[in-house]
Amino acid sequence: LGAQRGRLHHAQRRSPNQRQEEHPAQPHESGQHVQFGVAAKDERAFVLRFDCGGYPQNPPTARLWDTAANTPLPLGDWPKGGVRIAAVFNPNWKSGVALYLPCDRTAIEGHDDWRHEHPAKIWNPAKGIAQYVEIVHELLQSRDYIARAAA
Repeated sequence: LGAQRGRLHHAQRRSPNQRQEEHPAQPHESGQHVQFGVAAKDERAFVLRFDCGGYPQNPPTARLWDTAANTPLPLGDWPKGGVRIAAVFNPNWKSGVALYLPCDRTAIEGHDDWRHEHPAKIWNPAKGIAQYVEIVHELLQSRDYIARAAA
C-alpha cells in the first residue's frame, strides 16, 4: 500500500499536531472501520477513518480522525491549502463526514458526471483502499497543501 515508500503509517493515538513517527502501515481495525495515517509533506500524519461497509465492491467513505480523542478531527486541524485541498478537505460539505473525492462512497452520490470527468479517481475494487489513500497522499504532498509552521 505504499508503506515501503513512507506514505502510510499505523494510526497511533497522538495529538494531530505531533509529527508522524515511522511505523509500517498496519491499519487499526474496528468492525467495519479501519484507520490509516497518511503523511503530509510537512511530516504531519492525517488519519483517515474509513467506513468499509460493503467493501470491496462498494467504495468506502472516509473522514479525518483524531485517534487520541477517538473523535472526528477538529475543523481547525484539517489540512489547509489551495483550490484542490479546499475542495477535498471541506468541513462545510456534509458537515465533514466524508472527503469530497470521486472514490468516496458518500461523495460520488449525485455526481454521475465524475465518472467521465475523473475516471482514474472513480472507485476500483481491484485497487482497493490503496487507491483512496494514494489520492489523499498525492494531495497532501502537492504544492496545493500549505505546510504548518514549525511549533
